Amino acid sequence: MLYGRAETIKQAYSAKDNEVLNDLLWHELEIVKSFYARALSWATTEAASESAGLVGASEETIEEVIFHPHGQYNFEQIVIRSTINELSALCEFALQNTWRAVAKSEELPTGELVFTATRGSIEKALLSRHVDVNNWPRWHDVLKLKELSEGFKHRQRLQPFPIELQKPNFAWRAKRVVDPQSTEWFASYDLTASHANEGILAVEEMLLWLNENYAL
Repeated sequence: MLYGRAETIKQAYSAKDNEVLNDLLWHELEIVKSFYARALSWATTEAASESAGLVGASEETIEEVIFHPHGQYNFEQIVIRSTINELSALCEFALQNTWRAVAKSEELPTGELVFTATRGSIEKALLSRHVDVNNWPRWHDVLKLKELSEGFKHRQRLQPFPIELQKPNFAWRAKRVVDPQSTEWFASYDLTASHANEGILAVEEMLLWLNENYAL
């Protein structure tokens, strides 16, 4: 039964899509896009159902239902966060593959394996080969994904902390890319579907450009 379903899905793909399936990076992007679209569709349907059931309810009841752990809002939030995290991981994947394509090696000039190196180390290594990631299309949006992902993983959903709270020589960690105008010391993120939508478009555009220039 499972084999039959897999064959049906496979046959539905065009020749171009089959080429994508053979490439892990693109394959992973398609998985993320599929997950996000299907999950968000479910969330939209669930939101309509919740709204219909709350007609005439008190404000207290409405708030309780909306913010319940099993409610539509929190489901949508975790879908957006999961999508952002996966997109950010794909960008790191792309950085690694770009180094491998440029240097024809899996080791950085420092001798460190590219798969265990930090993003900053890979970016520095690429710059030594005259590849400046800041010139890549949509790189600014990629940095937004990185900030959001790290905010939810390391800062309890908060934006980068102000420079006064950073260690010496780590002032760069205070830079806010998602909300650069924010001056609050402890500012949280207000995640919406637009963050994931824009992130998907940004990563896809960047990967297309990288594929054209470095055959990723």
